[in-house]
Amino acid sequence: MSYVLLVEDALDTQRLVARALRGAAQVSCAGSVAEAVAFLERSVPELILLDIGLPDGDGHRLCARLQADERTRNVPVVFLSGSDQIRDKITAFSLGAEDYIEKPFDPAELRARIEARLTKVRARRELAHVLERPGLRLHVEELRAFGIEGGSSRRIDLTPNEFRVLHYLARFEGRVFTRKQILDAVWGDVVVSERTVDSHICSLRRKLGPGRDCVQSVRGLGYCFSARSGGGGDEHGDPTRI
Repeated sequence: MSYVLLVEDALDTQRLVARALRGAAQVSCAGSVAEAVAFLERSVPELILLDIGLPDGDGHRLCARLQADERTRNVPVVFLSGSDQIRDKITAFSLGAEDYIEKPFDPAELRARIEARLTKVRARRELAHVLERPGLRLHVEELRAFGIEGGSSRRIDLTPNEFRVLHYLARFEGRVFTRKQILDAVWGDVVVSERTVDSHICSLRRKLGPGRDCVQSVRGLGYCFSARSGGGGDEHGDPTRI
């Protein structure tokens, strides 16, 4: 599910937005500029809904700050404001806003416009070679992996070959690969033992932490990626014993 940060101090509006986007996006709320900045230091959402008038600052200035920060400059910002002044709208769009929605708003229209923006976000990610699975985001060109839980992300420190093994399995979710197939895909012409795959899988699962069960061993066959798996252990047994 997509992840949206709403920067809005009115509790009624917070509840209305959360209801309007239920099932389409997970909504976290910040009631001030300070809360929003603190939140963004911990996690970067897929989209930001931003009011202009906030208790401790101005939404326009916060938007400019987001555009200046490398971590957040590519996060689409949609203004949600009670102001119908043309100058406020022009300022918002000049700062890079994706959309401007006036209050009061129709919940169905809000949902449709936000869903349209989130669809574009997903399309951009595909073009940027970002592979997403439940609880996991892989930035393919940069060889970076992130675990996603409750809207927060954490960097998973993988070696290049650990990343390539994970990416290879995740690309073909549910398909079982033998050690030889993984060796050919990841190591190519480099001559290494098939046990190298086992050691990389063990290290990979350890680093995945709570999400380690997405990498499954299938006894007598090989390994596969299954984002639907859960629970404590590997139902197929020790990943080094196939």
